[in-house]
Amino acid sequence: MIAVPFICYFVAILLVYIFVINLSSQILSYRVSVRVYKPVNFVIIAGIIGGILMMLQPFTIVLFRISFMVVLVSLLLFMIWSHITPAHVAEDEEE
Repeated sequence: MIAVPFICYFVAILLVYIFVINLSSQILSYRVSVRVYKPVNFVIIAGIIGGILMMLQPFTIVLFRISFMVVLVSLLLFMIWSHITPAHVAEDEEE
């Protein structure tokens, strides 16, 4: 009987996260310029890579402890950011 509340909480958290992804996608899609979208995407990916490198380093336990939160936050942000479509650049502005 302990599994039932766990499953209910887990499903509730997933539904809230799906709602947040959908809401942020509706609000920000086609409103974020490419000049902002690409650097933010790069920073999020760098956070994922940096968190994994901190997790694998053998020097200090402090970096190891914070690496899990860095990877978790970066992955959650990447899932949200990947659902946002950047604004289209007009062909005249590209050149």
